[in-house]
Amino acid sequence: MGTKTLSSTMEDYLETIFNLEKNKKIVRVKDIAQKMDVKLPTVTSMLNNLVERGLINHEKYEYVELTREGKRIAKDVYRRHVIFFDFGTLSGL
Repeated sequence: MGTKTLSSTMEDYLETIFNLEKNKKIVRVKDIAQKMDVKLPTVTSMLNNLVERGLINHEKYEYVELTREGKRIAKDVYRRHVIFFDFGTLSGL
């Protein structure tokens, strides 16, 4: 499953989970909600969608973790954002 089938919001969730995993070993739904400034039901709905796509593992009331494919996509999204940020910083944007 490629990134072409993902919305930018889905990519944002994957990147957020990726970044939280780097800083914390355990990612909870409330961590994602807080980081993205959205309500818990919104996060839960998106997580269910990402589980169906095989991009994360998550059981109700449990931790969230990226699958191998989810991590691959999240790293790609993260790299793109870093490149855009660096380009914007270098060009004075």
